[in-house]
Amino acid sequence: MSFYKLKAALEQEGWYVGWAEGYFQDEGWFNVPSVFPKDHPHAGQEVDLDKCIFNIIQDVEKEDDYILELGEKLDKGIITDDEYEELVQKFYEEDDWDEQFYTPDEVFDSCFCFGEVDTLKEILPIIEASGCRYHWDGSIKQRIEISWGRE
Repeated sequence: MSFYKLKAALEQEGWYVGWAEGYFQDEGWFNVPSVFPKDHPHAGQEVDLDKCIFNIIQDVEKEDDYILELGEKLDKGIITDDEYEELVQKFYEEDDWDEQFYTPDEVFDSCFCFGEVDTLKEILPIIEASGCRYHWDGSIKQRIEISWGRE
């Protein structure tokens, strides 16, 4: 089972499949390209927003080692809540800080944003045929969770 197998199958069908497309959903939608990139089977053609599926950084975010270390210090009583908050805020205000996120090889599932309920329903068989599983209530109110690895 592989996320990449699913991605390739969906791209053949004219879907845009994104990974960590911004931190929030609205930023993710903003980051979807207007035309397919050069490495896509439909390169140069216009992307149909109803045929997009992507996750956002929040879904696959990696916590920085420094932040994890601060959390351990807080848990052990070495620093106070106020010191923790101050140090975390200072860290995230640094100019050279970048969002860190896991790749599809490092995780085995993720929630995904999508454009249209009916078009998403059309690809459920492709998800399954790719060896992946999904959990979704069938509505626009819930993002679909797709897993491609261990249960």
